[in-house]
Amino acid sequence: MVATDGGKYRWVAKRLSVPGLTGGIAIRHDTSMADYAVVEAVVYVAFVVRQGTVVGLEAQGETITDAVFTQLVGKAAARLDAAMG
Repeated sequence: MVATDGGKYRWVAKRLSVPGLTGGIAIRHDTSMADYAVVEAVVYVAFVVRQGTVVGLEAQGETITDAVFTQLVGKAAARLDAAMG
């Protein structure tokens, strides 16, 4: 990918497995310089859909890991299920 500033970047997306999650998706995407040596940013995004309601989650930071984010998504889905009754 070539940015407007002329720099070359690499963008990689990975679907995360969230135990018990139905009607949703969780994704991790990484952006790095073209030489792939340093990851510039890691961003997590998830969407959970229930009866026409969509909950979107996004996280980014040094303390967020795949395990932490998938746990967060699982809890959000369980709470949404409980609220929908």
